[in-house]
Amino acid sequence: MQYYLTGIDTRTWQRLRASGALPDGRANMGVVVVNSFVFVYGGSRGIVYLNDLHMLNLGMLCLCKHCTLESHVCVTDDMMWYRLDTDDTFPRPMACSAVCALGTRMFLVGGKDNQQTYNYVYALQTGMSALLCA
Repeated sequence: MQYYLTGIDTRTWQRLRASGALPDGRANMGVVVVNSFVFVYGGSRGIVYLNDLHMLNLGMLCLCKHCTLESHVCVTDDMMWYRLDTDDTFPRPMACSAVCALGTRMFLVGGKDNQQTYNYVYALQTGMSALLCA
């Protein structure tokens, strides 16, 4: 996978590197950002539907007091992927779910597989918090 960071003020792209347990390629996955972590749920790979959960730790992502822009985010190449194990109550394999976050909680709404469309609502407490720079 390749990742890029754009600077809106400079209109440039910077290629980033990540290591760890990268998720397999997929389409129609649910993605949400919780503080300095990106969560990727499910999706599809052809006719195969997935229900795995991955987390990308954006590394040294932080809100820096020394930056010139308000709420500027500094990112380094320390990003690391993790595959997260969940219990048996986790949603079935599906794609096209709507995913959002409120605080440190991730919400998964609906989705579909090759047989039906679902109206489930799941919540996952991520327990993740941001790192603030001195």
